[in-house]
Amino acid sequence: MKMFLKILLVVICGQGAMAQEISGEAIYVLKKKIDLDQNISEEEKTKKEERLKKLYEKKMQLKFNTKASFYKEMPTLLAEENAMYRLGFIGGSGGYISNGIYKNIEADSLVEQREFLGKLFLVKDNVPELDWELKEKAKKIGNYDAFMATAVVQLEIDNSANPLKKIEANYIMTAWYTPQIPVAHGPDVFYGLPGLILEVHLKDTVLLCEKVTLELGNNVSIDIPTTGEVVTLAKYNQIVVQKLKEREN
Repeated sequence: MKMFLKILLVVICGQGAMAQEISGEAIYVLKKKIDLDQNISEEEKTKKEERLKKLYEKKMQLKFNTKASFYKEMPTLLAEENAMYRLGFIGGSGGYISNGIYKNIEADSLVEQREFLGKLFLVKDNVPELDWELKEKAKKIGNYDAFMATAVVQLEIDNSANPLKKIEANYIMTAWYTPQIPVAHGPDVFYGLPGLILEVHLKDTVLLCEKVTLELGNNVSIDIPTTGEVVTLAKYNQIVVQKLKEREN
């Protein structure tokens, strides 16, 4: 009960900021957990961990205002060398490069520019529905009071028996949000909590916010991708499956 009272008090205190509208930028570190062979030496294990860190660890940027947000990988030399092969959080088939995700919660609109086999697609769809369950557990993330929430997320995983047909599986996602930043945004396609999402744990992936910059008003520019063949997510997945079949023949 004390925990829920604390959440309520923080939300009430933040209503003044929300009434004035708030915008800002959040920087996240994206990490992927890799299970290494336990039979290798510690020296070899350390070297592999360093290589994998360079390959999978990325800096991500979320720009947001009260209504909309834009999420993308921050440009670095490593990012250009490795490209951004996304992790399939919203059911993307096959490997592709994401050039950014625009979400407008008020308009129930998601726009993502994807590059697949050298062609640009503009995937336009509704924002995915997330049925959040708020928990009592709390912790500090930086200077912010963060609270736990969970949701069941459906992901596509590889099918060794038939690579062209993915297997859908449900995973429990854990997120930590702060009512001290009263916007319903978060990294990637995640949103819908009573405060900015600062941390996400899903399957073998972790997103952790390391810096937040805030300002009153809607002064932060939110990019909307405009280039590429316009398709729904379902249509995009059909195109990918067809292209992969053609490459096999």
